Amino acid sequence: MKPRKSLLYVLLIGGVSALPSLAAPVTFGQGLEQSASQDFHLVDTGSGVTLTASSQIFFVFSNVAGLPSDLTGPLAATLTLNLASSSPDTISNGVISEGGFTGTFSIILNTAINGQTNLLSGTITSLADATLSGKSGGTSASLSASTPPPGAVSYNSAFVSFVNPVTEALSFALSSVVPSFVDNGSGYLAAFNAAGSETFSSNPPPIVTASPEPISMLLIGFGMMLVGAVGVRVRRSN
Repeated sequence: MKPRKSLLYVLLIGGVSALPSLAAPVTFGQGLEQSASQDFHLVDTGSGVTLTASSQIFFVFSNVAGLPSDLTGPLAATLTLNLASSSPDTISNGVISEGGFTGTFSIILNTAINGQTNLLSGTITSLADATLSGKSGGTSASLSASTPPPGAVSYNSAFVSFVNPVTEALSFALSSVVPSFVDNGSGYLAAFNAAGSETFSSNPPPIVTASPEPISMLLIGFGMMLVGAVGVRVRRSN
């Protein structure tokens, strides 16, 4: 007995819907330096390089449904970045690149909202093969990293949640690179200072983390006390 076409259609649609979404990542957050100063620093360690930053930025959430009003608009925050690589650089067609960057970043609110400050933080593992690249001898560069595989880039936030992400990606755009973006003669990038901006994306985009407001917590607590008191009276009356 042959399966009905309608049944085959249902099975086909169900199978497709069970596959990971192939939609493009959605930009959900961006950061921009408040003073456009050279807060990013690449240092030659002798066996590789480190890229660090401690920068006052304005961070903006975007494409996040249901975002509360106190999280809309530019948010004053502190970006901290700590990345390292021991991979030799390569030069091809005038572009110099160094991969293998791993480490952490955090964007912390300067003024807490509902007692929370972690706007966005995360890790970059070796699976991401995060790469810093730019024109050799130029004054700009960019570092990018993304999933897959899962866990290559991971996000955390006190305000939004990342539910079953298919992709997570980030990019740091560096400008005003001084001295210019070059090899140091030992197979690694030469030290420099630069200004920078940040872009973060994911698929699907994050959702607002559900957390009761302080007044809601008080009402919940009062309700529980009231229910307890009623229960005691009922038991005594019996």
